[in-house]
Amino acid sequence: MSEAAYKLLVNRPFVFIPAKNEEKTIQQVIANIRQEVERVVGKPAVILVGSDGSSDGTVYLARQAGAIVLEHLHSVGLGNNFKSGLNMAIAMGSDLLLTIDADGQFSSRDAEKLITPILEGKSDMTTGSRFKEGSMLSGIPPVKHWGNARMSALISWITQKQFSDVSCGYRVYSREAMLRLNLFGGFTYTQEVMLSLAYQELRILEIPISVEYFEARISRIASNIPNYAVQTIKIIVKSLLYYRPMWAMARLAAVFAIPAFTILILMGIRFLMTGEISPYKYVAVLSVISIFLSLACFLTGIFLQLYSRVQKNLDLLLYYEKRRSTSSS
Repeated sequence: MSEAAYKLLVNRPFVFIPAKNEEKTIQQVIANIRQEVERVVGKPAVILVGSDGSSDGTVYLARQAGAIVLEHLHSVGLGNNFKSGLNMAIAMGSDLLLTIDADGQFSSRDAEKLITPILEGKSDMTTGSRFKEGSMLSGIPPVKHWGNARMSALISWITQKQFSDVSCGYRVYSREAMLRLNLFGGFTYTQEVMLSLAYQELRILEIPISVEYFEARISRIASNIPNYAVQTIKIIVKSLLYYRPMWAMARLAAVFAIPAFTILILMGIRFLMTGEISPYKYVAVLSVISIFLSLACFLTGIFLQLYSRVQKNLDLLLYYEKRRSTSSS
């Protein structure tokens, strides 16, 4: 694609950088990513920095570097921070949004690999992968590597698509992807974005990237692994009940039903052979209760599925309204 075609395709590239107490790296990250985005796209980039309750010089230094700062005086969580940046980018007419962490662990040189598929119409959202073949990963703690692998496997299983890294914050969104996102999580957003866009059949492309983890660096999100796991699972469950409630509740119903029916069949065989089920009456009672729980899950799934259809229609109306209001402004 020619340079002129690139310029025609993207008019207002935006960069969103979530930050919390990143005064040591914020200005360098802004300078590097601005230069790279403008080189690739050929248009001036608008830099948005979302300060999540920073108590150091992050806000001042970001503004000094020419960024628009969305300042949250108290920590609102990465998910809410991202939503504020996303909403502002949409309102200001962004047709391409790149997100990158403020700690300097991602290389700005990888921006071209992430942006190009969007410009060429090959993807609606590209996401950096730290674990895909061809990536360059240095210094990641083993527990973090293991946790990311498990989470990626779970999201892949739920969406029936293959992902190697669902937690990376180095991404590029087309305007279509931006308008399609309706997010619920406040703690984080990366996995929820994958679920949302995958369910809506938007094209997601993983790109191998380079990452360097610093020994002294403590993750703002995953520093407490058990809490991170709990919060992430909560987001996934909410997303499942929103996008695929019958799929989720039918599997939960099967968890109760399959062992219950198996036990009742065995009890029935025992009764036919001996004329009694003692001393296993309590097992039979628990099996009957499990069957009722299974039925309740199934009926709940039907109700949520009907509600989900209504909600999806509302989401579609919201999408068209966002597209109409922002295109006319």
